Amino acid sequence: NQGNGVNISGSGSNLIKGTVIRANKIGVNRTGSGLLANNGAGIYVSSANITTIGGDTTGDRNIISGNGTSNIEIRGTTTTIKNNYIGTNADGNAKVTGATTLTGIKVYSDTGAQLWTSIRDNVISGNSNYGVEIVNCKDNTLLGNKIGVDKDGTVSISNGSGIILNSGSQNNTIGGAGSGEYNIISGNTQCGIIVDGVGSDS
Repeated sequence: NQGNGVNISGSGSNLIKGTVIRANKIGVNRTGSGLLANNGAGIYVSSANITTIGGDTTGDRNIISGNGTSNIEIRGTTTTIKNNYIGTNADGNAKVTGATTLTGIKVYSDTGAQLWTSIRDNVISGNSNYGVEIVNCKDNTLLGNKIGVDKDGTVSISNGSGIILNSGSQNNTIGGAGSGEYNIISGNTQCGIIVDGVGSDS
């Protein structure tokens, strides 16, 4: 596709609610081993609250890799992103050959809003700039992800940097003390976590 692979976009007060995206291959071929990229984002979500990308089971998993700008782009909306392979092949053990995606997951707001987006139990690897980029938004969580490594957390599949919190992003949580809540952030070319810009914190 010349634009986004999946585009979910409401308008003003006309929010789209409750969309579930699961068990798809977006930006790759049907086996999840080769590049078949969209020029825009793999999935773009805006003005669409309570969207779920992936799910609890292996069968719910999306393979979202090799797309043009971001594999997933969330603009100003509450989203759950769970148990996907983002930037890798369907086996979760290598970058898709020829992929040049800049960012695995980009979450941002035009107004510095609380988004409460949950990024949980994903493999986010093989992206050129950042695994996860959070810009000007608050109260997002990253738990149980493998960022810069394969599905087993043992082999490097590098992003440029693992995570960046940028431009006033506040009260975001990276990892936790509960079972399976820690992230593995390793093998990236530059930094594991960057906190940058006035007003940014974690």
